[in-house]
Order: sequence, then C-alpha cells, then structure tokens
Amino acid sequence: MNKILTAFRWRMSFTTALAGVLSIGLSGFALAAGGPAPLTGGPISGAPAASSSGTEAQLNAGYDYTNSVKRPRAVDTSGIGLEHPPTTDPDPCSNPNVAKSSAIIAATNSSSQLVALATGKKVYVCGMSGVVSGAAGTLKLTTGTGTACATGGTDVSGLYTGSVGGIPFSHTGGGMTTPVSQELCAITAGGSVVAGGTVSYVQQ
Repeated sequence: MNKILTAFRWRMSFTTALAGVLSIGLSGFALAAGGPAPLTGGPISGAPAASSSGTEAQLNAGYDYTNSVKRPRAVDTSGIGLEHPPTTDPDPCSNPNVAKSSAIIAATNSSSQLVALATGKKVYVCGMSGVVSGAAGTLKLTTGTGTACATGGTDVSGLYTGSVGGIPFSHTGGGMTTPVSQELCAITAGGSVVAGGTVSYVQQ
C-alpha cells in the first residue's frame, strides 16, 4: 500500500512541475510572437536639435548644407566682395573701379596737347591742380582737333589767372568732358605766364 501511495505522490509532483514548465514556455512564446512592447514618451533627453543649415564654418567654406545635403553656394555677382561696389553714374570719374590716367601741364604762352584724340571716345577730366604765374598769365583747358586743338576749339574749363608770385588752381569731381573724337589741350596766355600742374582723366 505504501509503495502505491509513494508512486502516486511522485507522479503528481512530476505533473505539477511539467505544467509549470509548459506555462513558462508558452508565456515566452507569446512574448516572442508579439514582439517587444513599444516605447512611450518624448525624445531622449540630450539629443541634438534638428537643423536646416550647416555651421558658419561650413558655409564660409563655400558650401550650403541645407537639409544635410552638401551643395556649392550660389555666387553673388552683385558686386559684393569688390573693393568698391559698382556704380551706375555715367561719369567714369565717379566710379572708383575705373582706372585714371594723368597728363602734365607745362606751358609758357602757348597751346599744348594734353590728351590725344581717340576715335569714338571722350576725355573726362576728373581733376586738375597746379600753379599759374605771371602778372597777366592765364590758363584754360580746351578741346578740338588738329595741332593743339587749333580746329574747332571749345573751352572745357574756366579761366585760371596767375600773379607774379603764382596762384594755385585746382578742380575735382569731374564735370569737364570733351566731345567724341576730340583731344584735350591747355592754353596759356600772357607775356610772362608759366603754368605747371597735372590733369587726371579717363578716356573712353
């Protein structure tokens, strides 16, 4: 009788243990089949914020990193980066990007050519300075054709007068221009006149 009871108890223990193993196994199978549970909540703390542009160093390197895509930056041709921005002033004397030339005034009671004519071009006088000496000495700029503006001469400047000790003269800012295809000359007058100086100009 005792042997029968012992065998019965052993069988019940084995059955209970087997049921527990099966229960654990089935739970694990269900978890594997369903996958992990989704995470909830906001973004992970400390994550970098999204940005639509690159760093200042990257932009200065000549590339645009908008939306993390590297593209060459557009070239600005409006004049930014030039030593001086472009100008719409028709007088080249006012344009700092236009190179200026110079001519020397050295005359004694005579007419002298300062700038030779160039077909289809004007002479723009950007500035002038010097000294006129002689009690009755005078100086003026004129334009025309032929030898020393002898043909069709027209005054470009006013009359600068001298004195025994010499009187300085100057002009800045442009405003004096020859007609197309004409030369620029200096005319001095007066028995003892001596004029010396320089003229800054653009011919185009």
